[in-house]
Amino acid sequence: MRTRQRRRNPERGVDPADLVEFAVRWHPYGGADASEVLVCFGISLHTYGERLSAALAGSAHGIVMAHQLHDDLVAYAHRIRQ
Repeated sequence: MRTRQRRRNPERGVDPADLVEFAVRWHPYGGADASEVLVCFGISLHTYGERLSAALAGSAHGIVMAHQLHDDLVAYAHRIRQ
């Protein structure tokens, strides 16, 4: 018996909180690579960096984090957008 996997629809967009939570989970490992981002969100690493940057710039994600972690994630988002 086959089970269906739910696929993310990149046209619907991704919740900013999901982007930030994903970045926080991958932070200890230097951030996620392109294949992980593609599998989880269906977008390129560059696009993920743009959306993560926007999510971190606003407070819509609702995640409380230390200033250093926030700064690290902003730097990561900037790096992968290049």
